[in-house]
Amino acid sequence: MDYEYKLTTHGRAAIAACLALETPLRITRVGFGSGMIDEGKELADQHELLCFVSDGAITERRHEDDRLFLTLQFANQQHPDVKTFLLSEFMLYVTDPVTGKETDLLYATLGDYPQPVPAYNPKYPTCVFNFPLILILSNEINASVLAPVGIVTYSDLNAVIDVIAIRRLDMTIPVSGWASGTAPGYAVQCDIPVPSAAERMIPFLTVLPVGAASADVCGLAPFAETREGVLRVFARKAPTTAIPASLALAGDASGFCVVGSEDTYVLPPATTDTLGGVKVGGGVDVEDDGTISVDGARIVESAAASEESARLLLDEVFGTP
Repeated sequence: MDYEYKLTTHGRAAIAACLALETPLRITRVGFGSGMIDEGKELADQHELLCFVSDGAITERRHEDDRLFLTLQFANQQHPDVKTFLLSEFMLYVTDPVTGKETDLLYATLGDYPQPVPAYNPKYPTCVFNFPLILILSNEINASVLAPVGIVTYSDLNAVIDVIAIRRLDMTIPVSGWASGTAPGYAVQCDIPVPSAAERMIPFLTVLPVGAASADVCGLAPFAETREGVLRVFARKAPTTAIPASLALAGDASGFCVVGSEDTYVLPPATTDTLGGVKVGGGVDVEDDGTISVDGARIVESAAASEESARLLLDEVFGTP
């Protein structure tokens, strides 16, 4: 199901009454919900949210000729008591000019593209969702909502994030659970359960300052390995006290490439301060797999030739003494 919205039968009646009574259309509020309307159901007959979650805000109200422009917004900072939910529907309300009571104007569904809304946390940026709408008064109009070619679904986006995202976890390197190690120079190792870990991930383990002394005493290795569901750490001997640490798990994005971009990346030349590309000079060979080797004899020959060329040039400029 596509994202779409439609004036309800109540909303059309309210607009007709406003025209007949020559009174303004008074928009009262917008409500957001997490319900999913059945495929094929007429949106104009939906007069309440299937699963109301919270009211939102109307941040823009203006009209140009026969067009009414509205922007409906939900910002989690404005509703700190609302827990994480899946935003999948919203409804706009107006005042019925005949009864003076609130009634529904339009109902909207996000269809197959619901948006996860995290609960507000002052430690993280505000999460804001804006839904711009245009209502047009006309007796001949055919409107449709089209998605850009490059749009991805929420599930597709999550799949990519799962592969390339960096996850940060607070963890503790324990005293127990150590066994004989397999890494040279480190006698013991420990598999620490980390449900989100996968073998393809790259771990970055940082010992917190309060655990630095304990890490030094046990000879904790400066590296770690990921296995499915565990992080493997190494040490010269098992620690006698738990070691607080921070773990960052980076996804391996080596299998991803970006194509179709109009911009082309140009590798800059390497300098003493900047990484970049270099050309292969005399006495240096590059094999098909990229391995670089140096031919000392060729370098000596090249240096000798350069020295002779320099001597001849000096003789030509200054004359032979």
